[in-house]
Amino acid sequence: MYRPSCLAAIVVLWAATAPAAEPPVPLTVLGTDKYQGYVGGLYADGRNDPWGPHADALRRMTARVQPLDRDGKPDSKGKIVVAGIGASVCKQIFAEMESQVGAMANVNPAVVVVNCAVGGQDTNRIADPAGKYWMQVEKALAAKGVTNAQVQVVWHQSDDLRDARADFPGRPQRLKDQLGEQLRLVKKHFPSAQLCYFSGRHTTAYMPERDAKAKHGEPRPYHHGWAVKWLIEDQTAGKADLAFEGAGAVAPLAAWATYFWTAGDAPRPDGYRWTKDNVVTDGVHLSDAGQKRVAGELLTFFGADSFAKTWFLAAPSAAAPPPKGAAKEDPAWVVNGTNKVLKLRRLIAPHEDVRVIIRDVNGKPVAEVRDILHKQTDLNKLLGPGEFHLEFLDTDGNPIKLTEEVGSIVRLK
Repeated sequence: MYRPSCLAAIVVLWAATAPAAEPPVPLTVLGTDKYQGYVGGLYADGRNDPWGPHADALRRMTARVQPLDRDGKPDSKGKIVVAGIGASVCKQIFAEMESQVGAMANVNPAVVVVNCAVGGQDTNRIADPAGKYWMQVEKALAAKGVTNAQVQVVWHQSDDLRDARADFPGRPQRLKDQLGEQLRLVKKHFPSAQLCYFSGRHTTAYMPERDAKAKHGEPRPYHHGWAVKWLIEDQTAGKADLAFEGAGAVAPLAAWATYFWTAGDAPRPDGYRWTKDNVVTDGVHLSDAGQKRVAGELLTFFGADSFAKTWFLAAPSAAAPPPKGAAKEDPAWVVNGTNKVLKLRRLIAPHEDVRVIIRDVNGKPVAEVRDILHKQTDLNKLLGPGEFHLEFLDTDGNPIKLTEEVGSIVRLK
């Protein structure tokens, strides 16, 4: 029989020799590497972009998004409603998106962004048949003069706040099943819904110790991303209760928009970083700056993603064809051989008409480029090697505050 002192010594020895807990790594950084035995990446096989059957499905479903009348029938004068479904953070984001989208010049005029999120509504309350969530959704749509039948695209962000466990893979697997039920609810209430986008959650590393750690603390936001990843994989594999097309369709197609999670304030290799000034003191809800940033990121995604932009952006004007013989070129912002235009869009969102003044290290202007988001610019060809300061200006000539903390000096090789 062990004496208490012997047992305590064994526990101390085990604690000293046990392997350290494996630190969470963003899904986009993991790629084909593993976290606790599971392959990363946003999509199957460690990939971060749609591919194979899922890409084919995205192509088919986005092609079906078109203006609809109030009864859900095709109508060139109808609407394409994009609804935000979720709780308080989703409500913050979509309130800002409603504001920003109205200032964007190149958005399809049929697109209507509607904030259908309600504070305090986790996945359990959204799914509660006796709850009032969907009544609030009806009111939000009516206030915008649109109907359930016109909703074709959804962005969803909510979590199971009753599940205080943090086990892996158990917690994300349980949440995956709940998110599957959320997809079915979306299709039930929005019969025309074709697509449901997810972004996971931002880190809650800045939460004070006294606040609701059991509901929002890490690693729960990290697990949310795994739940979305596995949900998409299940749907792509053909699970009947996630069918998204044909006579047996019970859900919209799930896909990733931007992926939010970071390991605290550590920047990811793609430059994405989440800092303390993006949240209020509870570490969960967004500050004014955070709301503007995230709304801009989502709108940038819809305008840049090769699938989403087919319905989100306005068709090119037939009255202004390109000059005869001119080659059609996609916008580019090339730095040291890499096209950084998506990162540039994220940094200066929601601005569209932007010019940049480039100065050498002594402050002398050496170049100016106008409308940088709609043309091809190779900084190395334009400037040659060296260090340069970039200043981005809006249409009124005011400096643009970047949405992330990045250095003002670019080093060209």
